[in-house]
Order: sequence, then structure tokens, then C-alpha cells
Amino acid sequence: MSEKTQLQAASDVNQVLGKALETWETEYPKIRSIRSYEEVFWSNQNLKPVEDAILETGITLEQIQSAEHRLKRFAPFFMEAFPETRSTQGLLESKIRRVESFQAELEKTPFAVPFGRLMLKLDSHLPISGSIKARGGIYEVLQHAEQLAVEAGLLTPGMSYAAFAEPRFKKFFSDYSVAVGSTGNLGLSIGIISAALGFKAQVHMSSDAKAWKKALLRQKGVEVFEYDSDYSVAVEQGRKEAEKDPKTYFVDDENSLNLFLGYAVAALRLKGQLDHLGYTPSETSPLFVYLPCGVGGGPGGVAFGLKMLFGEHVHCYFAEPTHSPCMLLGMMTDQHDAVSVQDFGLDNRTIADGLAVGRPSLFVGKVLRHLLDGVFSVTDEHMLSDLAMMADFESLRLEPSALAGISGPSWLKRDTAVYEALLERYTPEALNQSIHLSWATGGSMVPEEVMEKDIEHGRKLYQNSTWTARSGKFNSGTSHEAPSMQIVVDEGLDTEEEDQIRDEALISERLWNYNLQSWPTHVEKSRMLRLFLRTAEGELLGGLIGKIYRSALFVDKLFVEDALRGQGWGERLLNRAESIARKEGAVFAHLDTFSFQAPDFYEKLGYKAFGILDDYPDGLKRYFYKKTL
Repeated sequence: MSEKTQLQAASDVNQVLGKALETWETEYPKIRSIRSYEEVFWSNQNLKPVEDAILETGITLEQIQSAEHRLKRFAPFFMEAFPETRSTQGLLESKIRRVESFQAELEKTPFAVPFGRLMLKLDSHLPISGSIKARGGIYEVLQHAEQLAVEAGLLTPGMSYAAFAEPRFKKFFSDYSVAVGSTGNLGLSIGIISAALGFKAQVHMSSDAKAWKKALLRQKGVEVFEYDSDYSVAVEQGRKEAEKDPKTYFVDDENSLNLFLGYAVAALRLKGQLDHLGYTPSETSPLFVYLPCGVGGGPGGVAFGLKMLFGEHVHCYFAEPTHSPCMLLGMMTDQHDAVSVQDFGLDNRTIADGLAVGRPSLFVGKVLRHLLDGVFSVTDEHMLSDLAMMADFESLRLEPSALAGISGPSWLKRDTAVYEALLERYTPEALNQSIHLSWATGGSMVPEEVMEKDIEHGRKLYQNSTWTARSGKFNSGTSHEAPSMQIVVDEGLDTEEEDQIRDEALISERLWNYNLQSWPTHVEKSRMLRLFLRTAEGELLGGLIGKIYRSALFVDKLFVEDALRGQGWGERLLNRAESIARKEGAVFAHLDTFSFQAPDFYEKLGYKAFGILDDYPDGLKRYFYKKTL
């Protein structure tokens, strides 16, 4: 479909593929909600036994393992070209992490995790380009570079791939170009690795792409072509330009098997991490995985690899913005790339720019037609709210698209049919042993000022608004009429009813806003500081909780398990907090502690007492300390 036709469809939708919209909505009732930008969950009723479905695709485990071996061959190159990979011996991999505090906070919303443990796969912190696209995008460029080097006789059997960082290799590759069409993160990955190898890199970007991503690519020496239209137009134009030059290689996110295999390697790596935790997806402990989806290549490769390894007991779901649910529409109607979001009147405009795709990959749709468990959509407000909560309660800073999947677990109970099907398949005990793994697809490359703006926006949403569970939209609930009032005394001093907790938070917020009217104008609202001490398996062993103002760090809580005390962990936590506070502009730190706790510990680290509260309580003392940073 041409751009002109798409724009016309968006403004005057009457028919799609020769069928009236009313007919589409009758055949697929969820389309009515989709067209209203409501959050929707679709459960795939076309699933087949995993073994049969994989056999139909023609893709084998040996192909995925071959891709992993190629990445291992390039490890010496990574260590030379990207020093940050030396600590992992050139392995490009991310951690998995429990998010207990965030999961607990979700209990206060309609999006609580119904059973099991919630974890994140932190592709947001992958080396080189800080997103899931570092997997497939980088892999495909490496595969192309290897093929060119072999054909030219530069690469011989037994040679270390560290040679790819040598000037002679870069000079050779400088005669070639690598091109890609992208909304952002794939372009970053392709551009950075291509430039490091010596290729001339070209990235064709849509109007949805963030300005900072375009600027960063240009800083890396990448040629950026911008288009006023959306992702599909940028891809098509990029493909056409590449076809004109036999020395230009086009990375096709929609149809590339190599890209797909690069992403699928993530499943092999995840299996090793889960083995380390002593966890294997099974009938007594299923695994649920939630993957943000744009055109589908990245999440498709990961999901396929997981199904290949774990079979029937891994359940994979795609997550898309309500403004860009292309895979949801394509798979639900079984029309795949024959339909677009614009065909149904959606604008394809979302804060999750990496997911702003109007038309899904036909290749991925067909490969996963009988394997993907479902697709759901999420509003921009929901992603921003979860982004801020993740920053405030887990000290994790991600980009909006990385939070698209985090509400997925709630759908497993909110959708009654899905929940009943799970209870028929698994015992309640098995579900309680399950892991929900949300794939955090990006964030570490986001500029600080952009990140802060998104976090503050999301913080206002989750602190000051209420959710409508059906649509995922926020209601302000404000009233301009003066209410009648009465004083209500809560007699139970130790009770913590839900409305009491809510009202306490409101009082704190309103008092803060009042204080700001008299405080110096340079004093901003505090931000929470949360540092946690965990084992590699995610077990919580200690932490520091505090607040940072513009000029001060307040240490509220510092705790280390008995078995670790006396080994310097408390000092390390405190030093880390002070370092972060200094970077935020704090000039002093303050805290308080009891006489039975650790006054000597703080004094050893330079804290000086400025006040003592005696006999508080029953002969104890409470010390107040301050330290210049």
C-alpha cells in the first residue's frame, strides 16, 4: 500500500481488503476496542504442538547453535573494539533480575502479578548499543563481514578474529556499505557495529525516531537519511537505495533469517542463566515471557528460540502500543502484512518509538503462527507509569518501549478464559513456582535529560491518577466543587487500610507542594535512591534506601544480613550512595541511628553527630549525624 493510500485510509476508513469495517468488527470483536485505542489481550487459538509447529518452519536448533558459535568467534574482536566487553570475555549478554519491590507495588493496582515471580531480562544494558537490537542487528553485520573477509582471502582458518579490529580489515571494509531502515534501536546497533568494522553505514529513519538517536548515529560517523513518513516507508526507501549499489548490504528486519537467528541465540544464553538459578521450565514450574514487539524480528527470534528449547512449558506473548498494534492485527486476522494499523484508522504515533510500526513482518507472523501464545496492547500512559515506578522502586532506568511487556502477567488472570485454561493445565502450586520474564529491550543509551523527563511524566501519572482497568487509561478524578467535610479519627493505631495508605500519601504530597512555595527556587523535589545487595541469583542480602535533594543526601535505611557484616558491604553501599548524591549536586549527607545500631560505624566513615535524643526509648539514645560530601 502506498503512503498516499495509507494516509487516506487513516482519515477515512470504510473498507479494509474489500471488507467493510463493520464486518471486520463482527468477525473480530476486539477490533472495536483496538480502534478506540484501548488495551486488548488476544489469545492465540491456532496453537499446535510445539514440535510439530517448529518442524513446519524448517528452522533448526543447529542453525541457532551455529549463530552462537559465530558470535563466540568474534569475541576477540569485541574485546579489542569495545573494551567494555572485556569483563565478559567478549560475550554480549544481559543479566536477569528479580523486581520484588516493583511487583509489590503492582499489588496496589489492577495489574498485579497473579502468581509466581516477576523478573526482568535487562537487554537495556547490553554492551555496545544498549538494546535487544544488539543481538540480531550486530550478528547479521558480523555474518556479512565474515563472508566478505573469507571471499577476499583476508580471513584464513585458525586466525583470531581480533584481526577484524586491525587497520587492514577496516581499510578493506571501507569500500563497502551497510544500510538499514529503522525507527531507532536497530539503526543504532547496525550503525555502531558497522562503523567499528570500517563499513560506511547508512540508516534510513522514520519521523517517529527520536532526535537524540539520530544525533548519536551522526556522532558515530553514520549517514542518516530522514523521512517524513513512518517506518515502512523508511525501510522501503532504504531497500531501494541499497539495490542501486552492489557493494551495499541491506539489513532487512522484516524478512532476514540471519537477523532472526541472531535474536534466537538469546534463548540459549537464557537457558544457561536459568540453569544457574536451578530453574527449568516444566509442568511444575512454567515460564511466561513478555516481549515488546515492533515489526517482529527481535521478539520473534527470541520466542522461537525459547519454544525450541523449552517446548510446551514456555509461554510467549508480544506486547505492542495501543497506537501501533500491527502484529496483534496481523496475527488475529491471519492477514499478517496484508493489513496495517493505518488501515483500521490508527495513527501509529507512540512514545515507544521503537515499536511504532504500522505493518508486521510476514516472515515472523508465519513462523510463529502456531507457536506464539498471544499478543496484548498497552497505552503510552501505562508504559510511562511503569517506567517511573521501575525507576523509583528498583532504581532501573529504562525507555518506554522496554516497559511494554511488564503488565503482561496481569492479563493471565484478567482474561478469564486464559486463567481457566492455565488452571486446567497446571496446579496452583506449579503456577506459584512460575517465573514471569519481561524483556526490557532498551534504555541505557537514552540521554539523561530525556530519561528524567519521561520519569517525571510517568511519576505524575502513577502518583496522582487512578486506573481504569478495562482500558488502561488514567482518570484524574478531580472535582471543582467545594465538598462538605468532617474530621474522622482512625482509632486503630496499627491498622493500615488501603484508603489510609492512600490518604497518607496524598497528605505527604500536598504538604510538599505547600513547602515548595516558600523554599528556595533551586530546591527541587527529592528523588528516591535505592541500592540493593543481591547474589548473582537475585537473592536480596542487603540495601540502602534514601533520598537525594538538590543539596543533600538523606540515608533512611541501611541493612546488611548478619552473615555479611564486617566484610565492608555496608561501607560500599554508603560510599556508592554518597558518590551518586555528589553527581546529583548534593554537598552533605545526613542520617540518624540508635545507640544499639552503628554510631561507631558512621563516625569511622566521617560522620559527625550534631544532635542526640536521650532516653529514646527506655535508656537508649538516638544519634543524628551529618557529613560534608
